[in-house]
Amino acid sequence: MAESPEDSSSQAARVLVSYRAEVPGVCARPGCGNTFVGRPNKRYCSKRCAMRMSRARRAANDPIESCINEATRRIDECVEDAMKRFQDCIREVMEDFRECVRTQVQAQRRRDASES
Repeated sequence: MAESPEDSSSQAARVLVSYRAEVPGVCARPGCGNTFVGRPNKRYCSKRCAMRMSRARRAANDPIESCINEATRRIDECVEDAMKRFQDCIREVMEDFRECVRTQVQAQRRRDASES
């Protein structure tokens, strides 16, 4: 009987994990929840999450670190918002461009037909 894609991908993941002696895990940073495959003692999905947790621990003892964390969080939100607006803008420009090309092609075809 043929294996389903889920079975083969699960088996492939298990082989990869066992071959590299790595284990699956869930990021320990509150609010992240990303899953990852890493060393048995790995706690975070990325260096970014590890740094945020490190900053959070320092912020508990240092009020300036708390200000840095808040500023970093707000900058991240601004960047994310700017990226969304940028993508929307690019999408709109491309739609306008396609419409312009479509209009010009139709006009050229009409001119060619009237000259014939």
